[in-house]
Amino acid sequence: KYSYHDGQVFYEFSFNDQFNQLIIYERHIGTNEIFELISPKCFQNELPITFVTEYSHWKNTKNQIIEFRPIHFKDPNFLKSKSYILNIETGYITSTETLKPQILINQSSCFFKNLFIQYFNRLDEKPYVYMMRDDTIIYIHLSRLAIAFIYDTNTNCFTSREYSDMCIDEDQWLGTLTGLKSGLLLSPIKTIDSNYKSFKLRKLI
Repeated sequence: KYSYHDGQVFYEFSFNDQFNQLIIYERHIGTNEIFELISPKCFQNELPITFVTEYSHWKNTKNQIIEFRPIHFKDPNFLKSKSYILNIETGYITSTETLKPQILINQSSCFFKNLFIQYFNRLDEKPYVYMMRDDTIIYIHLSRLAIAFIYDTNTNCFTSREYSDMCIDEDQWLGTLTGLKSGLLLSPIKTIDSNYKSFKLRKLI
């Protein structure tokens, strides 16, 4: 046993000969909770890449909840910061650091596939795109490009996070015969609402 983080936790190490795998347990002294470190390989084909590479994954052995914590052990908030939690029973991944909890949308769902094919495969590959939902609002993140969109399902409007007065134009025509195949055209929200379009006001990302 090894004590860390000001004596709040002990770490226990064992080796599984059958699977040739090192097993790490984290025991919290105050609560007696035990967490097991889960290999990121378990999520490689299941989750968007940012959820695999940017977090360490700790499973509570009592309630079957997996916490997504900082990837660096020496992070001062390593024990407290739990950006996301995965409920193994429901399969839902929920955010914990947003004003309202947001749930990760499964990349194999028809909803994700439709939006990705229609818009976001123009910008990046599927592993680098993830979507979170909060009631009627969908938050679309393109992690490698560090950009995002907010989709209001009531108004069917995709607002840009970086350009908050602009949204994705349903008309992706850029004055070419074949239309736009990569990148997305944004138009000012006022322009779309008024049903008047000025090509000079549009932005290509």
